[in-house]
Amino acid sequence: MLYICTQITTNKKTNIMTTIQKNSILKATSICDSNCVWFAKVIEREGNFIVAVINNEIVRKKVNVFNGEEFVYLLGKYSMAPIFKINN
Repeated sequence: MLYICTQITTNKKTNIMTTIQKNSILKATSICDSNCVWFAKVIEREGNFIVAVINNEIVRKKVNVFNGEEFVYLLGKYSMAPIFKINN
C-alpha cells in the first residue's frame, strides 16, 4: 500500500494534497458493482501526465485534481467511467 502526501501552505491554511507519484498503485471501483475493482501501477510521472500499466497495456493520461486529491480516468472519460485514485 502506497500513500504519498505533500503538504501545501496557502494563506496561513495548511492543506494536505494527495499526489500520484511514480510506482504508486492506483485503485478504482466500478460504479455499478462494488465487487468489481481495478488496479494500475504508475510507471512514470511527467508534470500533469502519468504513464500507467492497466490490463497489461501501457497508457498515458492526464492527472486531474478535485478536493486536494489527484485522480485519473485510465479507462477513458465517460459517464460511468471508473476514477483511479491512490490505493489506501
